[in-house]
Amino acid sequence: MDYKNVNDYEMLYLIGEKDERAEKILYAKYKNLIMKVAPKYLSFASSRGAELDDLVQEGFLGLYSAIKNYRPENQVLFYTFALVCIERQLSTYCKRLSSMRQEVLNHSYSLDIQFDDVRDPFAECIASSEDGPYENLLFSDYVLQILDFKNNLPKDIALVFELRLNGFRYQEISTLLDIPKRKVDSALSHIRTKLKNSHVKKYLIEV
Repeated sequence: MDYKNVNDYEMLYLIGEKDERAEKILYAKYKNLIMKVAPKYLSFASSRGAELDDLVQEGFLGLYSAIKNYRPENQVLFYTFALVCIERQLSTYCKRLSSMRQEVLNHSYSLDIQFDDVRDPFAECIASSEDGPYENLLFSDYVLQILDFKNNLPKDIALVFELRLNGFRYQEISTLLDIPKRKVDSALSHIRTKLKNSHVKKYLIEV
């Protein structure tokens, strides 16, 4: 199945109607995104006994949170919101791993030794899990990169980028923006060219 042509909002509506097939489709579509994000945590997680499969499972939990908590009225693209939830779940998981490691160290040694060198700066800089995903949204580096990339596109092409990122088909984009399909093709060609030299590409499912 070509998941690039899956409309996220159609799937979310069907999921709300208890359509299990739609939920499976959305999970399958976003698996590639999880597989792109998870490896950047692997070095940290593996040093604490976790594996890539553990991170992938956490990524799916983040996607589950996105599906259950997404609210269109917040005017945030589902793709962006899902990315935030996935990364937030992975960050929280790594923070948990670090806390567990620190607890083991504290219980294993009762001598008067300073363990400042054991403190993990990575865990300390992870955003607090107390905030909701919407609260963390605009403070996420990858979200800022996506927005920066979009804002540097011509306005008409930026609209095509947003719609395509959320799974709208060429004909749907053409209809929604009231432009010929050839202009949609041209806009997407321009976007792909820009993406080749952009760091934001690693955060995107193929456009």
